[in-house]
Amino acid sequence: MKALSLLFLMVMANFAFGQEIRFRDNFFNNPVFFVEGEKVSRGSVSQLMKEYPIEKKDFDEGLNQMVIGTSLKVAAFGVLSGGLVYYLANIDEPNSWQVPLITSATALVLSQVGHSLRKKGYNRVNSSIYRYNYLISNEDKAKLSLVLTGGGPSLVYRF
Repeated sequence: MKALSLLFLMVMANFAFGQEIRFRDNFFNNPVFFVEGEKVSRGSVSQLMKEYPIEKKDFDEGLNQMVIGTSLKVAAFGVLSGGLVYYLANIDEPNSWQVPLITSATALVLSQVGHSLRKKGYNRVNSSIYRYNYLISNEDKAKLSLVLTGGGPSLVYRF
């Protein structure tokens, strides 16, 4: 019976602790998250981090920054396209070049701000996952060890 309970405790010690999160970028440079080799959603990753509120907050805010940055980059493309369409539709007017000039400058600013926000968000997500993995790997884990004492060898289980 003691051997069975000892085996049970050893197995539970291996599975009871936090799961490490990995991520990589897909074709569109969006992060794809993996836990124990299985693809998981962003909400699942956020749920895993609930025991570490600072990392969870950085992760969630970083994802929001990435979405805002991507939206600004798409908006910049839309503004640039709108200026080009306006120019081509009014090519015969003498001052039709002014609108595409203004929209091009606006699109340049929007794309730079969007890229900056996306990069900052990506770095926040990356650092929050790194800190989370560091914290769960350095927790005091349950340990089974063989100790030689004056009374003979004994197994010690620390949790």
